[in-house]
Amino acid sequence: MAAEPLFAEHAVALMTEATLVIKDKANQAAKTIARRISGIQQQTLSKRSSEVLTEKLGTTLAEIRSEFAHAVAAVPAPDGNTGPGVIFNSIEKRHSGTNYWTPSGSSPTFHISGERTSETLPSIRYTLHPLSLTEDDEQSLRLNPTHIPTPILNFRFEHYFFLPVGLEIRHIQLVSKDKCFLAVTTNDLLMLYLEPCARLDAAIRNGHFKTKLHLERLGKDYVLTFDESKRAMAILAMINGDYNLHLYEMDEHMGSIRGTAGNTINLTPWFTDNPRAIHHICFVGSSDSQAAEICFIDELNLVRIFSTATAQFRGATVTLTREPVFVGATPDGSCLCAIAVDSDEGEMILEAVHWASFGEASARQVPILMAQEVPVASSLMLTSFLERNNVHLLALDFESSTCHSVALDITRKVTEYALKARGNARLAVDAAASGSANQLIECLSDVWTRFPVAPAISRSTITSGRAAACITFITDRDQERYNSHFINTVRSFEHTTRKPTGGRLASINVTAIPFSQVHQSALRPGELSVLHAGEWLIEAMCLIPIQIAVTRENRFLPLKDGVWSADLERSLLGASVNLVTSNLTVGWYESIFSYGPFVNRPVKVVSSMGEQSVGKSFSMNHLLDTSFAGSAMRCTEGVWMSCTPTPDALIVALDFEGVQSIERSAQEDSFLVLFNAAISNMILFRNNFALSRDIAGLFTSFQSASTILDPTLNPSLFQSRLVIIIKDVIENDRVDMVKEFQLKFAKIVTEEQAQNFITKAHKGQTTIVPWPVIESRQFYDLFLQLKKVLVKQKISHPTAGSFLLTLKTLMAKIKTHDWGALDQNLASQRIEQLQHLLVPAFVYGLGAPPPDDLALKSFDDEAEVPHNDTADIFYFAGVSLQVGLAENPGDHQGKLEVLRQSARLQSHRQNMPDSEWLDLVSDHLRARLDRRLAHVADWISVNTMRFANNAETLKLRRLFDASIVEVQAGIEFCRTSCGSCNLLCVLPKHHDGNHECKTNHRCKHRCEIVEADGHDDTELCGLPAGHSGTHLCDVSVHHCGQRCVSDGRPGCLKACSKNVHHEGDEHMCAGRHACGMPCDLNDIDVPGGGKFRCEGVCIQPWDNQHVQHVCEARMCPLRCTLCQRFCVGTHFHGQEVYAVHLCDQEHACKSLCAAKGVCEISTVPHAIETTFTGRHEVFNFTKYSQDARRLPCEIRILPGEIKHHGPHIHTTDPSVAHFCDQRCPMCDYLCTLPCGHAQKEHETSHGSMSKTRWVMDGADDAALEIDGHRFASNDSGAPMLCSAVCDALGRHAHIDFCRATSDAQCSGAEIEHLTKKIMPHPNLPKDAISHAAFWERTGFKDPYSRENRADFAKCDHVCCGEEHGASPGVPARPSYCTLPIFHTPHQQAAPSGGYVSGDGHSFACVNPAISTSAYHVIFLIDRSGSMTSRDRGPVSGTPVYNSIRNVANNRLGAVYAALFGFWTARAAAVAASGNNAQRRDSYSVVLFHHQAEIVLENDFNSTPTELLNVLLRKGADGGTNFNGALQAGHDLMEKHWHTDQNPVIIFLSDGEDDFTDQLMFSLGRRAITLGKPLAFHSVSFGNDGRASSLVRMVDIAQQVYNMAPRTTSSRPAGSQPQCTFSKALDSVKLTETFLGIAASLRKPRGALMRTGN
Repeated sequence: MAAEPLFAEHAVALMTEATLVIKDKANQAAKTIARRISGIQQQTLSKRSSEVLTEKLGTTLAEIRSEFAHAVAAVPAPDGNTGPGVIFNSIEKRHSGTNYWTPSGSSPTFHISGERTSETLPSIRYTLHPLSLTEDDEQSLRLNPTHIPTPILNFRFEHYFFLPVGLEIRHIQLVSKDKCFLAVTTNDLLMLYLEPCARLDAAIRNGHFKTKLHLERLGKDYVLTFDESKRAMAILAMINGDYNLHLYEMDEHMGSIRGTAGNTINLTPWFTDNPRAIHHICFVGSSDSQAAEICFIDELNLVRIFSTATAQFRGATVTLTREPVFVGATPDGSCLCAIAVDSDEGEMILEAVHWASFGEASARQVPILMAQEVPVASSLMLTSFLERNNVHLLALDFESSTCHSVALDITRKVTEYALKARGNARLAVDAAASGSANQLIECLSDVWTRFPVAPAISRSTITSGRAAACITFITDRDQERYNSHFINTVRSFEHTTRKPTGGRLASINVTAIPFSQVHQSALRPGELSVLHAGEWLIEAMCLIPIQIAVTRENRFLPLKDGVWSADLERSLLGASVNLVTSNLTVGWYESIFSYGPFVNRPVKVVSSMGEQSVGKSFSMNHLLDTSFAGSAMRCTEGVWMSCTPTPDALIVALDFEGVQSIERSAQEDSFLVLFNAAISNMILFRNNFALSRDIAGLFTSFQSASTILDPTLNPSLFQSRLVIIIKDVIENDRVDMVKEFQLKFAKIVTEEQAQNFITKAHKGQTTIVPWPVIESRQFYDLFLQLKKVLVKQKISHPTAGSFLLTLKTLMAKIKTHDWGALDQNLASQRIEQLQHLLVPAFVYGLGAPPPDDLALKSFDDEAEVPHNDTADIFYFAGVSLQVGLAENPGDHQGKLEVLRQSARLQSHRQNMPDSEWLDLVSDHLRARLDRRLAHVADWISVNTMRFANNAETLKLRRLFDASIVEVQAGIEFCRTSCGSCNLLCVLPKHHDGNHECKTNHRCKHRCEIVEADGHDDTELCGLPAGHSGTHLCDVSVHHCGQRCVSDGRPGCLKACSKNVHHEGDEHMCAGRHACGMPCDLNDIDVPGGGKFRCEGVCIQPWDNQHVQHVCEARMCPLRCTLCQRFCVGTHFHGQEVYAVHLCDQEHACKSLCAAKGVCEISTVPHAIETTFTGRHEVFNFTKYSQDARRLPCEIRILPGEIKHHGPHIHTTDPSVAHFCDQRCPMCDYLCTLPCGHAQKEHETSHGSMSKTRWVMDGADDAALEIDGHRFASNDSGAPMLCSAVCDALGRHAHIDFCRATSDAQCSGAEIEHLTKKIMPHPNLPKDAISHAAFWERTGFKDPYSRENRADFAKCDHVCCGEEHGASPGVPARPSYCTLPIFHTPHQQAAPSGGYVSGDGHSFACVNPAISTSAYHVIFLIDRSGSMTSRDRGPVSGTPVYNSIRNVANNRLGAVYAALFGFWTARAAAVAASGNNAQRRDSYSVVLFHHQAEIVLENDFNSTPTELLNVLLRKGADGGTNFNGALQAGHDLMEKHWHTDQNPVIIFLSDGEDDFTDQLMFSLGRRAITLGKPLAFHSVSFGNDGRASSLVRMVDIAQQVYNMAPRTTSSRPAGSQPQCTFSKALDSVKLTETFLGIAASLRKPRGALMRTGN
């Protein structure tokens, strides 16, 4: 047997193992190959699919373009009557560049240029120039009513508007609060506008008229009159013999125009027998006189007066002697003035008719004497200045463009009371009568009294020496008396005023010389001060205050150079804080704050604020050496600024108008206080606490302001000390006064806790100073104490420049309602300013290009940034800044050529390899560029030092880094071979066109072959520059010279360089021949779409075989995927699979921050001129909203990476927190607390309530009036602010969707369920909720003060007493229920001096039932057959239920029960008053069916039970007769009229009947004629469809009621409507309706409710 191999077993095992390994490797290789094949297939398919889709997309786009082009071509050419349109000139796709804020994956951007066209009709511009008086004229008029003022045109407040040609102005008149009434007619309409002057043009342009009237109903000959004092307008329409008077009224804020109820009065019966054309009408009397009377002047000059209340003409008439050309009532309401022209003399004659003696005498005639002859066609009008009794007749002469005025002295038989000074009135006329007085010296005494002689802090602007003060009088008499008189005046002044003078007045040298000695003595050398002109100018300018801001219409309006400009306001509509700031300047103080010696001085701000007329300006003048005007009247409006330079600081003085002015709203006060507290270092708050102890009311605006702008977000603001100055405190009261003030302040702090304004806005820095009375010895000493306090106060404005920027930015923030951090605005503005100047900074090293040549400076102190920069000009297109500049290749080449020439290395070229020479030039340029970059970097660093960690600063630094790369790329050379020689191209890298070396392309060396060839060594080389080999002057001389066989290939020298008789036929030059074929880099996908093909040619030797054509470019020609720089990959990098093109720089991440929360909250005016369109009116308002910004990611992408590691975050600073992302459900403002905050409630500054709508819990047509505007149910709530609406509503309840599952569960102290369906979403149940519950439901912190919240928690029912209503000149003083809101009916005893109403509300005032008003209540009760229906009956559970049910268990019984409840409630109110008070009300009852029966007549004594027994005798049957019932009521009222009783008629019916309108008019007018208006109430006790007649009764009654004179004896102005309609759907509702007349009143609840559930 043969032996087996020794290793057979091992070999088998090894083979088995090898087989397994090989099999495994094969499987892995197969999988790898499969994956690769799959990848290649996917790539190929993807590429093919992309090509197909791109081709299809291109085809589709081409078809769309073609269709669009055909559609555009089919549109007919404009014929001049087309509407708005847009013309596109170009649409360009823009690359995103290095714009870091563009998110990755975002859509491409396009630049569209074109024009927007709209049809503009030919228009006429009208300009309103308001007349005003100088302060001297105003003062003189107050002291002397006979003074004749000189009005001036105030161009500061001029306004203009445009009217299309063809529109006619029928009437225009300025009204109160800077508004204008304008009546404009078209062919068929009369449009009425009543707008603020600044908004009038916008209202006309947008068609937002208050109302429009059709001329077809007015006729062509209508007459219009408007009376501001009565807030009324009347139009007399005369059409085809019909005369109709239309009456309109305005609300008390002059915000709307609406017709009075049944506003048309038919006057035709008065003209039927004697028709005459009416030429003029006007209202009679003044606002506080008999109202609703209109004067008519007809074509025969007959004057008659018509009363709209009685619908009668007066019996008396007056006939004018001449036909008037102008008719008007005097503003004081005394008389009628008619201007006529004497036909003989041609002069104007005034005929005056006194209203008080109308008809008793003929018109008085007075000739009008103008300063010069005025044409008859001039425009005439009556007006008044300052007071209504200062009446002037104005005549505007269009031909001479002049305005003439004649003062009218009107006397009448009334006693006028006026307080006039006696004795020492310093009038010029009085002083002139005194022989001992010299007016020139007396006026100095007046100046010393009003302004300081030796202030506590004096100006220090003059550094040069002053000569001694002297006064020289030039006069021809009494020269010897001047000095002694001056000395006596000074002594008298110092003795009487006790004002410190520091001996300054006594040291003044006073002389007097005659005119003949003026030239010899007046200007003697050595006696004049020689001052620096600049210092003298600053000294003078600091004496002139400038107005920097005003408040109007709840807006804070900064002024530009002290002037309010309507044009500027229009240009800033919707502007950002930065734009507003850049448009603000403070006049001459701009120069003072930028003056070299002052620019780096710190600034301290002292402000003066307080009540009106407490000497704020006087105190500021004596403390800071300023010259603010002041007097006993209100002088300061808005904010005025002055400056007192001192050696250590600039003291800026701000003088504010008085707070709590009746002319300013609470919001306007809050804006002024906010500005003051934020900017000041010391606030002097003067008040009359010695007279008034209302501290909480005095500082309401302070508390409100502290909730607007958060001091914690603005550490550079709110650094002020609040100095409370209590004026006129006597010595004995000083300690007690301070203690009392401190106790009341402590109460405010305790109540408001951390939100109190003392801690929040002033950091607890308060000082209380009891100030003695003026002219006491201590009065002026305390100014030195204030100086010491100011010196110790911390500086918050380190330089004048930074203060000026802070001042402007703060005013812009308040104007735009930007309640974010000030530093954010300052940083944004600074960065925007720097970014704007980056292009000239990089290019020129300057802040402005030549010829301005402004150096790069610090914006804070105007100091130039130190540098060693050069004057080189570099190329920088600003592409990385996204500033909209396009690259300019020609400019780039020119700048680079200048820089190359500046290196002065041109002579060294061709002495070394050209690449080495170009390296030397590049090194030179880089060194100079490094200086420029260092200069710009230092400039940026200096100006961003204050905002180093701000997001805007980080943004700028990223832009700066990107710009550095762009600027550096601007000095890079092409370095490709020149197209005409062998030198390198010195054009910019990646330039277009041919390559150029910028030489003559000839070799500068000499021929190296000499003498032997017949020339010396001076012969120049004739080959191209940069050639290889020997320098030859002419190849044909020294060599063969025949044409090279490779002529045309790159590098060829064209001529054969072989010997003359060389062997062979091939001619070859000595050059290095290249292949010359196109580079193989082609068909490369470009990021963003498209294909790329290299334009270069192959440079490999032509005679060497090669498989790839390679051009001389070594780098990838495509741009970086992340930026616009070029890729640093190899030239053929783009052919690699999955190639990504990247540069070698870091990149900013283009993604947005992904952290939880909001990166930045930006508050901007969303639409400052948004239009509100409601049911009752249309007006413009400022709408504020917020933008939540996601900031760009701060993490940098490393070179070679496509993205960074980790999450996207906008800052690496761990101390920076994101804001909470919760929004207020009402205004959509974001919470300003950190994300994930621990505070229970969210907190924000709140804005426009754009997410809400008004909801009314009242009648369907109920309206709520707030800030002069009327809102109805379902109107938008956008005009209101979350933080202000509750304050405007006063006591109120909010309305929200019901959250309970059933009505039974909907109860509680903070909730009251509403059963009525109300808009919006009427089918969803709703609740009335308390103020506290409302804000708790929002999840946001209540923005109102603790005092307001306590008031809002109380009941909103008010006493119905008329004594609480408004009256002429006196605002309403409502008396509210003292119990909590939604309380149960009060069952306890009435409070002392007060009463409990019938519906259970407790009041602290006298019960109106037993007050001075008494009533004759006449009940007109329907007892027709339908009242026998048993669907309703008497309310059970009452004492009289059984007695009524036994007789009338039906509808009539329900009425009897309700009447008994009414009488009982009135009797209980009388009994509760005590003192055995007797009922002063009388009752009459008329029961009617088809006839009316009086069953009770003027009863004063019967008890409720006795009254009921009278009714129980009557049952129900028969038909219905409304006219009979009304006539019976008329007869009862007239028969039992008492002058001390007010008539009231209550009309109840369950049926439908017609009535005569004239009967209702007669009923109401008869009551007015007798002396008091009729209060008429109708109650429907049947189906809704049968109430139209009852509603019409109330409409007519209310119309007549409104015509009654507004006198306290008849009705209070602005009281609740006295004519009402009610629906009593059941017995209980009927009882409540009747009891309501004896109970409290609740105004219709209006609230803003979220639109979503």
